[in-house]
Amino acid sequence: GLVLAVTALLCVSFPVSVHADAANATTTCVVDSLGSPTCGPPTDQTAGAVLVTVLLRDTASAMCIDSLGCTSGTLAATLAGTAADSISCVTGTPYCNLNWNSFSSAGTQQLAVTLDGTAIQDSPYSVVIGPADSGLVPSSQSDISGSGATGGLANAALTFLFTLKDQYGNVVTTTTTACSDLTMVMTLASPSTQISPTCSYLGSGVFQGAFTTTVAGTWTISVSGGDPGNLKTATNSTVISPLAYSVAQSSVTTGVDVPRANAAGSMRLVAKDEFGNELTDTSDPGISWALSVTGFSAVDGGTGGLPPMTFGTPAWVSGGTYTVSYQSTRSGLFSITVQIGGATVGGSAVTESVTPNLLSAAAMAPGGNYSSVVVAGATNPFTLTGKDAYGNVHTVGSVAFAAIIGNSSHPSVALQDLTTSAGSGG
Repeated sequence: GLVLAVTALLCVSFPVSVHADAANATTTCVVDSLGSPTCGPPTDQTAGAVLVTVLLRDTASAMCIDSLGCTSGTLAATLAGTAADSISCVTGTPYCNLNWNSFSSAGTQQLAVTLDGTAIQDSPYSVVIGPADSGLVPSSQSDISGSGATGGLANAALTFLFTLKDQYGNVVTTTTTACSDLTMVMTLASPSTQISPTCSYLGSGVFQGAFTTTVAGTWTISVSGGDPGNLKTATNSTVISPLAYSVAQSSVTTGVDVPRANAAGSMRLVAKDEFGNELTDTSDPGISWALSVTGFSAVDGGTGGLPPMTFGTPAWVSGGTYTVSYQSTRSGLFSITVQIGGATVGGSAVTESVTPNLLSAAAMAPGGNYSSVVVAGATNPFTLTGKDAYGNVHTVGSVAFAAIIGNSSHPSVALQDLTTSAGSGG
């Protein structure tokens, strides 16, 4: 038996000379922290500061108080092989206190006590050292671990462990803490999302958090508990990865830029899983995109079926994102179908615009009732339509024409009633 002493300590030294008969010192009868006598090893020792008391007796089992009826001997002790930091005997009593001021290992440890090098009665003893704290104070080393604490796939059932540990890292195997005393939260910064895992107690100071999320990204797991204003909070980052790409959920972003006729524009192709998470590959996942024009609307009212459009080879950017260039000499609104493996991305075609290029004088000629021969004094109405070099009409905004009429013989011919409308002048 061992003692958790509650009396004042005197004559601190180690090793220490005591009055007792060899092999008759004992720790069988002890005093607990409340001062009540009992027998057996103490269970209220805690890591960080271990104190046990030896009861000194003579050969007749009478207590050795000072030198009364006892011979001198040298008392020494080790705990799990670590020598006591001090041995202090209390004057006027048969007790000597063994102190380990920084013994940090919890669990069942072996205590060996000798008198003049000989083991005292019942030595070595099994001593139960408890954790230094509840595991729920700021200095505790309680932590988060397990497979779900490092990562997993979207929509998978994942779990992590929260283990109560004291300030020295000893597991708090015996605890009154319940799931209701803990707050488990998982947060994702972008998009801003929060979920609450389901808590269950597995025993021996270990709690389990279970969760499922369809949102991929780097989540922060947080577990808090303890007294208000003095909480222990443990955190851990876990990466939830997207599943394989889904053609239906993948997307095409148009309008990245709006090119002129015969100039290159670009679109963004994004591969996503069935829950809309963009792939996070660190190298080209090798997705084969196929693009084709499946519809066309000529803004200027022109006809002629589907105009040609050329597409570049999709280039991987990062994760599941690719960019692809396109180019056409025809202006208007194009319907473009993007496919992977014969299935249409997003389920339907997308639209992309091409605008006319710069005005080209060479592409414009007088129209309407224009005649190259005019009777003197008569008017000759005509129209001019603003076009680019590829015949695309400028349908937005006014076009300013500068007219020069006359020659060296007739420099005063007048241009009457020059008016302009969108894309034309007359």
